[in-house]
Amino acid sequence: MKNLSLLIVLLLAGAQVTFAQNDKDSKEKKTVKEKLEALPDMLIATPDNPADTFGDKIVSNNLYIKVHPLWREKGAMILNDYKLNKTNEEPLDATLPVPDKKIAQSIVINLNTVKKSPADVKAQVLAQVKKNLTKYYKDAGQSISSKELDDKVNSMVVGADKLTTTQGKQGEVYYINDIQSQQSGFIMLYVIPGDAPGTTIYVQFEYLRYIYETEFPEDIMEWRCFVYPDEQQAYIDFTKNIMKTLMVK
Repeated sequence: MKNLSLLIVLLLAGAQVTFAQNDKDSKEKKTVKEKLEALPDMLIATPDNPADTFGDKIVSNNLYIKVHPLWREKGAMILNDYKLNKTNEEPLDATLPVPDKKIAQSIVINLNTVKKSPADVKAQVLAQVKKNLTKYYKDAGQSISSKELDDKVNSMVVGADKLTTTQGKQGEVYYINDIQSQQSGFIMLYVIPGDAPGTTIYVQFEYLRYIYETEFPEDIMEWRCFVYPDEQQAYIDFTKNIMKTLMVK
């Protein structure tokens, strides 16, 4: 009888241990399940200090400028150029000056720091303008001397202004026509002496309008991007306000 009683006690004790262990396992499993169920919320929760998504900025190395968020959404960085196409169509047309005219059809933006002087950066841009003009006259079947070509290149620089960023960086903005056989551009080149000797920080905008005419004009300036001075000035003022947002980190 004593042996039977002892056996019953041992069985009851074992059952309690098994029940307690199963209950513990159940709680642990439930905790894991709760964590898994909560995981999606953890993934989408906003962190206390969210990272800058650059939703309204075009960034290149340690430089950035602020632009309309749609520009960031619709454009793309290709090599060193940020390209924004179809700016004459909805919804991008409403982000530009004189939207009813739909003048600029594409925008190319470049910002960089180079080991050149501001004068050399400007000369490099004018060298490309000269190359484009040379091709234009060749395609048009018109002859032009080297002296006339140089004079024409210089005439493409239609103005300049001093400009200071909100960060206090001071430089100059040049306004340059860039007329080609199939497109006409208006360049705004902002050059700032860099912090390191012999370097230049620059921001370059080029507004492009495509040429659909098949006959070349007698006067090349008929194909300039902005035909009317008030429209050109509207784009200048608009772009200078963007250039002022340039930040050097």
